[in-house]
Amino acid sequence: MTGLMGTRCRHSLTAWRSPKTSGMCQLREVPRPDKPNFATILPVRPVQGEIPDDPAAAFWAEQAPANFPLAGQVTVTPEIFTPSIDMITVRAVYSDSEIAFPSELG
Repeated sequence: MTGLMGTRCRHSLTAWRSPKTSGMCQLREVPRPDKPNFATILPVRPVQGEIPDDPAAAFWAEQAPANFPLAGQVTVTPEIFTPSIDMITVRAVYSDSEIAFPSELG
């Protein structure tokens, strides 16, 4: 039987109330004080002139980041519930002749 979001945790009320299975799955929110604001779309801003190739250029610090959460895959063995990379940050700009998407894995 599969359960919550593809896991093997049973999701029926009787499973949660049963003394045999009550400790099987414990869902909790882990506090994350530096939690970023997650994005659902990637805004792409127009710029004038050439887009810098250097990801460390001051130009990129001025561009607003979009943070997208990543989740582990839990449908195929090995099931990875807590991936080592849980977010990707992307900035995006375009000019008359080019577009750029510098990304950072977090």
